[in-house]
Amino acid sequence: MGTDVDIALLVKELCHHDAETEWIEFKTNNSDAEMIGQRISALANSACRLGIPTAYMVWGVDDKTHDVIGSSFRYRLEKRGNEELENWLHHQLTDNASFEFAEDVVCEKHVTVLMVQAAFCHTVDFERVPYIRVGSYTKKLREYPVIESEVWSRITKSDFESIAAKGGLTLPDALSLLDFPKYFDLLGAPMPQSRDEVAHYLCDDEIILRQDDGRYAVTNLGAILLAKNLKDFPTVARKALRLVQYKGRGRSEILRSKDYEGGYAVEFESAVEMIMALTPSKEDIIGAVRVQTTAYPERAIREILANALIHQDLTVTGSGPVVEVFSDRVDFTNPGTSLVDLMRLVDNPPRSRTRSLRA
Repeated sequence: MGTDVDIALLVKELCHHDAETEWIEFKTNNSDAEMIGQRISALANSACRLGIPTAYMVWGVDDKTHDVIGSSFRYRLEKRGNEELENWLHHQLTDNASFEFAEDVVCEKHVTVLMVQAAFCHTVDFERVPYIRVGSYTKKLREYPVIESEVWSRITKSDFESIAAKGGLTLPDALSLLDFPKYFDLLGAPMPQSRDEVAHYLCDDEIILRQDDGRYAVTNLGAILLAKNLKDFPTVARKALRLVQYKGRGRSEILRSKDYEGGYAVEFESAVEMIMALTPSKEDIIGAVRVQTTAYPERAIREILANALIHQDLTVTGSGPVVEVFSDRVDFTNPGTSLVDLMRLVDNPPRSRTRSLRA
């Protein structure tokens, strides 16, 4: 987060708000560890409730006038007992708490910013208690059952794809990482004439996001679909499609292998062509016409590969979809367990794990 954000520009943008909100809080020098832990929980849960990717706590800005006044707070020097503040906070918060401190000089004054990502999978709790921002106040979430219901409703609808894979980018830099012409080609839409128009359409489909500091971030969805090279995005770098051809029916000898570097939308057609080229085929003469017959219909290969990509569990780290070609079969494997009971695959309605990929 912090390394991708222009802190000085971010602080100036946050100061433009008329008052503190559920996702922005200003402080001067308060360094109480308990207070900071509660605020991280409250900001994360509030950001989730409001559908905002990141919430902020800023030291060095007056909470009434929003003037930059500087702060003596130095998070690296703060300790709780013998433990550094940041380490202690991680131990007291639930494992889904994602936050980062950053420092900079703004208007010749020292400022510290705490960036907190929205709660994901479950509420962010501090010392086993979830907090929430109600206006400019921090309260225990359980005291507000209606708001608690709203938070959990958001959590159940949140997804990995909407999270930023790489941020702090200028618009040209963000677009340079993506094969965005492929996006318009697949939609059958004409290519816009300007970068701003391209950004408008990509933001609408959450391929990229405009950050609070005015820069841009590429989402996990944008990266996994349109990346020129998935290695540019650490969150999805291990999700590249892998194709392996074996000799015979077993896995003892590899004839060839290929890791597709680009996003799924970019590489899909070439992957299908490669699978078809590696599977057995024969030529038959029907009448006076020579006809090539493949072991598997291309339509079936396309459908199975698409389903392997769409229905994988993107939150499983360290593994991605794999296609293995043997002399007598083709195996498609993807991370995650089935959302439908394996004994009821035929009569249960289908369920999709990643609806945005399907769209």
